[in-house]
Amino acid sequence: MAAADLWPDFPIDPKPRGVRQILREAGAGLKENTNGLIEFRVFPRGDVRDGTYLFDCELVLLDLDYTFLLLRVKGSPTGFPLEVISESSPPVVVKDGQQLLAVLSGLFLSDRTHQIVQNLISMATA
Repeated sequence: MAAADLWPDFPIDPKPRGVRQILREAGAGLKENTNGLIEFRVFPRGDVRDGTYLFDCELVLLDLDYTFLLLRVKGSPTGFPLEVISESSPPVVVKDGQQLLAVLSGLFLSDRTHQIVQNLISMATA
């Protein structure tokens, strides 16, 4: 006797955008805006002991193989809510993708991030 399929149907198409994909898409323009000098990359850091996950979002100076940790995203296996952690502001809890994009926009447009990118450009062109 064959076992009954107990799993519900999962929609395959369209694929829901996950946190990693949102982060990657949000940072994708940096490479073009710096003439290929700096890239925004998202690195999964695996499970933390309490069942959450981490993504490190780094600015990568391609020619020098240098990375700068710009922000970290900590979340649960279910996605949202999650926490955005950066040196430039206190941790922010976001409830959905739209709120995550708003927080990222604020971080990307901040004076601190602008100064960091300018410094990395200087390093690359020295």
